[in-house]
Amino acid sequence: MNYKNVPSTLLGALAIYGFAGVAIAEQLQATEQSQPITVEAVEAVESIATVEPNAAQKGEANTNSVILDEVQVYAPAIESDVLISQQQFNKKSPSTLAEIFDNTPGVGVGGGELPMAQKIFIRGMDDIMLNVMVDGASRNGEIFHHQSRIAINPDILKAVEVNAGVSSALNGPGGLGGNVNFVTKSPYDLLATEQKFGGTAKVGYDSTNDGLQTNLNVFGTITDSVGYLFSITNNSADSYENGKGESTKYTDFNQLDLYGKIDAFIGESQNLILSVNKLTDNGKRNERTQFDIDYRGAGTPVDQEFSTSAMTANYSIETDILNLEATLHSSDSELKMTRADDSTLGGTNKTIGFDVRNAMDVQDHLIVGGFDLNSNTSTPLNDAYTQWAQQAQLNDPSAVNIPQSMKSDEALVIGLYVQDKWQALESLVLDFGTRLDFYSLNDNLENEHKVSGFSPNLSAVYSVTNNFDVFASGAHVVRGVGAKEALLIDYPGPTPPIPGFTAINFTNVYVEDIEAEKTNTFEIGSSFVIENYSIKINVFQTEIQNFVGYLGRELAVDANGDSTTTWLYNTNDNIGDASMSGFELSVGYKNETISIQANVSDSAGTITNEAGEERVLNDGDFGLGTTVGMSSNLAVDYYINSMYLTLGLNTKHAQEESYDMDGTEIVKEAYLVHDLYLSWNPKKVENLNLKLNIDNVTNEYYFDHTTYHSGTTPNYGLAEAGLNVGLTASYKF
Repeated sequence: MNYKNVPSTLLGALAIYGFAGVAIAEQLQATEQSQPITVEAVEAVESIATVEPNAAQKGEANTNSVILDEVQVYAPAIESDVLISQQQFNKKSPSTLAEIFDNTPGVGVGGGELPMAQKIFIRGMDDIMLNVMVDGASRNGEIFHHQSRIAINPDILKAVEVNAGVSSALNGPGGLGGNVNFVTKSPYDLLATEQKFGGTAKVGYDSTNDGLQTNLNVFGTITDSVGYLFSITNNSADSYENGKGESTKYTDFNQLDLYGKIDAFIGESQNLILSVNKLTDNGKRNERTQFDIDYRGAGTPVDQEFSTSAMTANYSIETDILNLEATLHSSDSELKMTRADDSTLGGTNKTIGFDVRNAMDVQDHLIVGGFDLNSNTSTPLNDAYTQWAQQAQLNDPSAVNIPQSMKSDEALVIGLYVQDKWQALESLVLDFGTRLDFYSLNDNLENEHKVSGFSPNLSAVYSVTNNFDVFASGAHVVRGVGAKEALLIDYPGPTPPIPGFTAINFTNVYVEDIEAEKTNTFEIGSSFVIENYSIKINVFQTEIQNFVGYLGRELAVDANGDSTTTWLYNTNDNIGDASMSGFELSVGYKNETISIQANVSDSAGTITNEAGEERVLNDGDFGLGTTVGMSSNLAVDYYINSMYLTLGLNTKHAQEESYDMDGTEIVKEAYLVHDLYLSWNPKKVENLNLKLNIDNVTNEYYFDHTTYHSGTTPNYGLAEAGLNVGLTASYKF
């Protein structure tokens, strides 16, 4: 189906129909014979009870307060522009990154239905441009750009915080495009008042890939002040079907996730939290996981094994003098791809660091200052490279031997920061601060790179009336060169060498005079809230200087008298400047019976090389981003309170986007996709929740606009799943 001519104002029409439905919904509510049951009561049964830690510890009442559809893409507070809350997780029980960010404006996740192919794009920017954290602990670094670098189990998450563009100094170093923080559950988020032991069990099924998800949580208290949570999740599936009914080869997977947390209160003023997490994923994949065709070995299946583990310790103390928080963290990821000849490709990525901060409340100022350290080690595990080099010399004895350092890139960043939130006037809040970061890198050839710089930010919110706010913000961010992706360290060239090719010295190193990357981001917007209605709009502009990427050089190689062209990936260099701009608009309505949220977002970018030549940002700009274009979505939830039943509709539309890429016209086709879902809490079975979701109701064949080469013929990337019927049952005990 072709939606090229579907106008961008489709969302407006859908919103009008949605708001018209409000009157119908209110009339239905008025005619209900039984005593109305509030949405808070419905979601309190459907969701896992959420309480404040101290309330659960002290046995205080649990109010089960509920926030409906708490997605803010441009909220005035600099601390969090986007908040995906626990209540949203409870609606559809997401099992992948794509489902976590489903219908979140400004955020796209390409890569089809395969978790290890999914990559997050925020305002068109690749997630490698972001500072990604779990519970405030850095998870930066990359093993291979053709697959996901973020692997996390949605079942352990309490919320996701996203700062797009302008970010606080408290959110870590080097977030050129902002930051993402995944917040995990605590035992006190699950325990009801005075409860000592409990658990939840969940099983889910998806028809598109015969996917099966199982999850078991066990939680409780060891003493009155020490709580625990242990979780195990298995998520497995066969290859999924796209909208044409075709099986998408090599997209099967089997994931196992183990998670544990101890949350201990020490006296009245101290808290210690210890958490561990390990996730493994394996399956037969394309060597370039995000590809669906045989492109430079992409269609050659390999046995892929991936694992990631993390440990975090957080200590806080609050006294009349101190409000101190300290976090120590480490993570370790490994990718191994085994070919048919038993040669391997892959690498490891390790991070370790800490953060210490103290908050002071001084009159109208809330001042937070601290320091942090983050180290990242990237190591190749590629015996296939050695075999390629040896084969090249057999093919041509004059070939240059390729040195295999098999050494690591070791990066370190140390930062000092301060952030001040100041109630300057009754109607004016200023939030400003800065970071001073010191970057250093020792690469695999023992070259050293050092840089330092300030990263200031400023946000202002002015309340014109009690219902109308205007806000503006700006930030300058400096990021020094970091560790290269592990798999491409010592990358030797053509894949693999063929008879007649001459092996070239492909060492994939940074140039000596490489400069730090810098961004300047500016945003302005307003929000209007009156009774049950809300309207928000935000316009942004980001300028990126000295973007660091692979500098591809074309070489004419004489192969048995024939001129052949190949790529030389031999340097990482400053390849130019980039600019990205766009807007986000949201209109909402909600009451005790219905919730409606309509969003429109747009982002586009250009890149200018050192010769001053400008072109549109495209899918080939790995590590930077791509042009996404305009998209809109509509989310409607209707609560039949007397039946403890929730009905939902999610609709997403993307306009056609086209541009030139290396002389080829790229056309990212428009699409219109509808998802339906139902959530029910049977009255006769307390603590049981049943969910039915029907995704892609019209069985649309489409590609997310953040999917790599989604506009070529044929498409390189993975199409999204076709019609899917999902069933989930969860029980709390």
